[in-house]
Amino acid sequence: MTVDRSTVCRMSRASRARSSTPATPTDGVEVERALAALEGAPEGQALLFASGSAAATALLLALLKPGDTVALATGAYFGTSVIMDELSRWLTHVEFDQTGPPPDGVDLVWLEAPSNPS
Repeated sequence: MTVDRSTVCRMSRASRARSSTPATPTDGVEVERALAALEGAPEGQALLFASGSAAATALLLALLKPGDTVALATGAYFGTSVIMDELSRWLTHVEFDQTGPPPDGVDLVWLEAPSNPS
């Protein structure tokens, strides 16, 4: 999938999520192109997000449909379970301890490395 950002949003010259550093609308696009090239992916198949939580939310919404179930590894980043709790109208998540296989019937297995220490 290729994303044409000019059809999605209009960025100002100071559009940065975490700072007021001046940016041009093409800064992020150039980084995405470079990342895709480093990974050997076709141009347009790398996306940058303002945070890991934003990336996780986008991934969950893109891959799952209402009613799907996610097996979330115990010890995952706390914010990931918070996101899944917030999305509970659309999905169900169950935790598993990774000493065995994930529960039967799940639609997505979510692992994070490194996980939070216990």
